[in-house]
Amino acid sequence: MPNKRSRARDELLALARAREYWDRAIKYLKLARLASNADVQRRFMAIAQHYRALAQAEERNAERMNVERRSRNTGPRLLFFRAQEVNCAHEARRVAANIARLPKRLRARYAL
Repeated sequence: MPNKRSRARDELLALARAREYWDRAIKYLKLARLASNADVQRRFMAIAQHYRALAQAEERNAERMNVERRSRNTGPRLLFFRAQEVNCAHEARRVAANIARLPKRLRARYAL
């Protein structure tokens, strides 16, 4: 099973591939605009559309990997925050018990 770094790396690689595909699509659109022959223009436009489709697919793939990676990381993080909440609640009970032990005049003075 791949670790977090390789998942993040795979996501970045997918985004890099998407960027390369977008660049190629733009390149072929420019070539289509400069071509004088209509058949060549159509061919370049078709190639640009294929690269655009590849770029969109890679972006969706990267987004899917991002969601999966974040959902895998959520479990332990949630458990950690829940443990902190339990510790905070325990600490709050301890502080309340200590306040209850204070003399009445001190509690009144500090509005405790």
